[in-house]
Amino acid sequence: MRLPRGMTLVELLVVLAVIGILLGLGVPAWSAMMRANQLATATNNLVAAITLARVEAVRSGHRATFCASLDGVTCTTLGYHHGWIVFRDTDGDTYRDPNEPILASGGPVEGVSIHGNHPVVRMISYTPLGQPKTAGGAFQAGSLFVCKGRYGRRLVLSPAGRLRIEHTACS
Repeated sequence: MRLPRGMTLVELLVVLAVIGILLGLGVPAWSAMMRANQLATATNNLVAAITLARVEAVRSGHRATFCASLDGVTCTTLGYHHGWIVFRDTDGDTYRDPNEPILASGGPVEGVSIHGNHPVVRMISYTPLGQPKTAGGAFQAGSLFVCKGRYGRRLVLSPAGRLRIEHTACS
């Protein structure tokens, strides 16, 4: 009596069909997980940087500013999706001078866009009391939108300086 040494063509086709079905179900879930992960990473990095600016302003007794940056050294008006910096703003003008220390910087997250509405389109600057105010002293409250495709998060900055995260749809 001989023992079988392998599998039949029918058995092989059944195994390949099962693998195909599992991959067909798994790939969309994997891409959705990757999108959610990139969105969460970008959102958490922004929240950490903005929180650092607020904490540093209160701790140091000097204004601290979070602003959009292309080169990781100076502020720009081109949007946060290119990068950002946090610096101690000793002269309170919300623009980084060469003698003002950079506390943190961050670069873009691939495929994620970040933009703010008018009050926070360029920067968020905290006073030593932890309140977001412009260089002229006006309260600063607004929203930053972090988008990956049509999914996104909205970071809402209150006049008191606290951030709130909301799920939102992006266009």
